[in-house]
Amino acid sequence: MTQANFLMTAVCGSCEAGPAGFKHAVGQPVLIVTAAGPQYFGVLTHYDGFGNVLLKDTAQRITNGTSYADVPLGWVLVRGDDMSALLVDPVVNPVLQKEDDPKRIFPALEDIPAQ
Repeated sequence: MTQANFLMTAVCGSCEAGPAGFKHAVGQPVLIVTAAGPQYFGVLTHYDGFGNVLLKDTAQRITNGTSYADVPLGWVLVRGDDMSALLVDPVVNPVLQKEDDPKRIFPALEDIPAQ
């Protein structure tokens, strides 16, 4: 059992392990943490038996010390073997969601490192 499968079962309260547990999250906002480090916030629309998931209205959070930026991406496909965790309806620090947060930055696209 991979870490992503274990976390999905624990988070959504499903008794089904692995991608079968994703059915409870379809249409819900999710936070995906990848093994490579990027975090994606979006709405889970589709999944398959390999744990691959498709998100819509997705943003990638990029952090630099105490500053951060949410980069809107739209549709994102995350491979199941790259997922470390999938959190359903994540509780996000409300301070981080304020539009007038002084720590929130909006980088120019050319300043965002390629993934």
